[in-house]
Amino acid sequence: MSAIPICKVARGEIIRRRFYEGGKGNLPQKTFFPADSLRAYLTDKKIKEILLCKCPGCTADLDLFRILEPDARSPQITGQYYKTSHRHNPRPAYALFALLIYVEHPLLIFGFLDDGDFYDDDLERSTTRKPFSAEDLKHYTRDFYLRNPLDFAEFAMTFQIAVTQFAIPYMDNGNFSSYSASTTLPFIEERQIGRHFEDGRYTAVGANGKVFRFKIHKEYRKFPVCSSAPLLPKLFH
Repeated sequence: MSAIPICKVARGEIIRRRFYEGGKGNLPQKTFFPADSLRAYLTDKKIKEILLCKCPGCTADLDLFRILEPDARSPQITGQYYKTSHRHNPRPAYALFALLIYVEHPLLIFGFLDDGDFYDDDLERSTTRKPFSAEDLKHYTRDFYLRNPLDFAEFAMTFQIAVTQFAIPYMDNGNFSSYSASTTLPFIEERQIGRHFEDGRYTAVGANGKVFRFKIHKEYRKFPVCSSAPLLPKLFH
């Protein structure tokens, strides 16, 4: 019986680190992959093991970039490589790498890092613009779409669906922010508040909306002054 490729093992470990909260009342189910949990798993040693995966899929993806020592590129993912670089306090590429592991193409990371200069801070900024298109992904994956159009189409579709669970915006300033409708915000323990009727309805709070109580996941709660106390935003109709 052949051993399970390390990329498949890693995918299972990533899935186990998913945050899940069941929806209650009018609230949908929430699921995303917290960056702190991904960092805990993706140590430098583990990243190198994954970059050296020899399964057919990883071998084919690596061939797109012709990199002789893929494990030597681990510092680009952990952020160690850029500590003295021109990039201003860049976040590393843990979430991006985990996303690519999840969609079963971890070695495509080299296209994002080298061709696109694309890291976790860029992944986060993607929440404020239009969703990734197949054309966007062609830019980061060299000749993948030419070599195997069907596999590329499946990759692009899976990436577009999964990215919202990895591209989670940090709450780190008081400025106005506008996110795309598909963005997953790091709000947990959400509860609608107000008068509760026997049939399960709540009264509207104010003239134009309702109020929900929630907390911000600790990884993304980066305001200069912030406690773990619940926040009360108003959602307008």
